[in-house]
Amino acid sequence: MQSVIVFRLQADWYAIPTAVCLEVAAVRPIHSLPHRRDATVLGVVNVHGGLLACLSLAVIVGASALTAAAPTPSRRPSSVPRLLVARRAAGAVVFPVDEVQGMARVRARDLKDVPATVAHARTSYTRALLPLDDRSVGLLDEQLLFSAVERALA
Repeated sequence: MQSVIVFRLQADWYAIPTAVCLEVAAVRPIHSLPHRRDATVLGVVNVHGGLLACLSLAVIVGASALTAAAPTPSRRPSSVPRLLVARRAAGAVVFPVDEVQGMARVRARDLKDVPATVAHARTSYTRALLPLDDRSVGLLDEQLLFSAVERALA
């Protein structure tokens, strides 16, 4: 069994191991960084009095061709944008997400292989698919994800 946090980026649903998530926080202002204009690094966010780098997970995983500086509102009335605060080797980072469904427990035998068309995509950070309710959720590979984060912050 593995515990994951399930969240939405635009129309796509993803999961990340709970072990790398420090907290799910309410949306706060994202302060841009001078002379930093790439789509991945959005700026910094104040979390509990400390400034953390804020990165677009949607851009990293290729959830959309559009660059989103903040979570996009959903047509679903129960949807609330959130910030995922995640742990990495050099500290914590923040990812804006469009909605957090919550935690789920996943059995290894329930995981499905990623289709070849997705597995070979340039932006694929999905290591498996897990069926959850009426949808298929992409389980992110946290090592690949944080490797991309380190490159973006370098």
